[in-house]
Amino acid sequence: HRDLHSFPTRRSSDLTPDLTTFPRPIYQADSIIPSQATIVVPDNPSEAEMRAALSVSAGLGALTNGRLQYSLVSVGQFTEVRRTDTSVILVGLPGNLAVLQNVSMPYPLQNGEWVLAGMEPGDGLVQMTVSPWNQNNAVLVVSGNSEEGLIKAAQAVSAGNLIPTGRPDVSVVSAVNPLSVSDNIPEDQTLSSLGYDNRPLGGFEGTYTSYFFPASSDQVLSIGGYIDIVSSHTNLLDFERSGITVYLNRTFIGSIKFTGEVDQVTTTKLNLLPGIVRRGSNLLEIYSDLVPIYNCYSPDLSSNVVVISGLTNIHLPVGGQQLGLNTFLNLNEYPSMFTSDRNLGDVAFVVARNDPTGWDMASKIAFDIGASASIPIANLEAAFGDSVPQAIRDERSLILVGRASTLPVVAELNEILPAPFEPGSDEAILPALLVNYRLLPGVRSEEHTSELQSPNTI
Repeated sequence: HRDLHSFPTRRSSDLTPDLTTFPRPIYQADSIIPSQATIVVPDNPSEAEMRAALSVSAGLGALTNGRLQYSLVSVGQFTEVRRTDTSVILVGLPGNLAVLQNVSMPYPLQNGEWVLAGMEPGDGLVQMTVSPWNQNNAVLVVSGNSEEGLIKAAQAVSAGNLIPTGRPDVSVVSAVNPLSVSDNIPEDQTLSSLGYDNRPLGGFEGTYTSYFFPASSDQVLSIGGYIDIVSSHTNLLDFERSGITVYLNRTFIGSIKFTGEVDQVTTTKLNLLPGIVRRGSNLLEIYSDLVPIYNCYSPDLSSNVVVISGLTNIHLPVGGQQLGLNTFLNLNEYPSMFTSDRNLGDVAFVVARNDPTGWDMASKIAFDIGASASIPIANLEAAFGDSVPQAIRDERSLILVGRASTLPVVAELNEILPAPFEPGSDEAILPALLVNYRLLPGVRSEEHTSELQSPNTI
């Protein structure tokens, strides 16, 4: 094995900040060394700054397919090791990030504000530069002169595809328009109408493809949905051993076996069981397993192929007979229970003030959900546990992260929790268990936490 340190060191001149290639160089899929980053927020972030940081986290999850190694820390936790060993993403208003004074920006601060000709007070600002702590790493600044601008900048970063303004390392964001899933969805949607062309599988094309399609709340409850998969295949397949398998929202819904008939275009109807389709974005996955009829053919020959047609139709009836579903929630549905709006437009994170550990855990959950749902842009909300706005309570699913005793909103929810917390305590009582155990203060046994969830986390 070759020592990784024997590879030539990249010179600072090799790193050219360019927002058009984001998430590079912060995340490089082809790197032999895993990409690492640190998101830095103010020591006492506002709700807007917390929302911006979590939006960036969710977007990075989608943009890197969940492969970026990172952590979220406050300015006070931003140690020398984190500065030198990782790329850095600074998220916040300029007056709350003292560390900015150490970073040479394309457009530096002037009297505590960002000053660019033509930049409006409500605009967001994204800048990238070479790290002053390690010239092989980058620093990305997500900011603005107002909370409104900061949120715009964070959402733009979560979407990727940043458009520079005048120079490749600066982007000014004037507006962000995250679209929510509309309930006005037709009963029949073809893959072509959803923007997908014919897709070949097998041979040089790979054995997997996926599609996203929306569904309304009425369609989720209706009985009689199905998918007509239109496909064509070569007659050079071994039909006894070839076929494709179809999943919807990670659940098996059927398979297709080919025949040697002259007609190579087939339509296969796969009926959908109630409860599989979800409101909002749904994931349709198709796997192919193709074997050539002659052993002398290489399995990766282009003749070993099946094509999924854009005419494939997804039928989800509106109205008619409906299934009465109860409101029982199952954690096996995580994270899909939070992705009914693919932009996370109905999700809010609730964290405690002065809890950097909880903030980091919340960011990792946002990262995981963003990766799982492949979100196009993050439109989540954030609030502190002692002041959750009524609008968020009424309109959003809540993800509470932290110790129960630091989240006053938990007391309001306690009576409906499956494992309620004792008043003023971080210990959850599990009625379903015959015996409940207590972890004493300060005890953090690794051998216990591998089997039991710590009572300090919701």
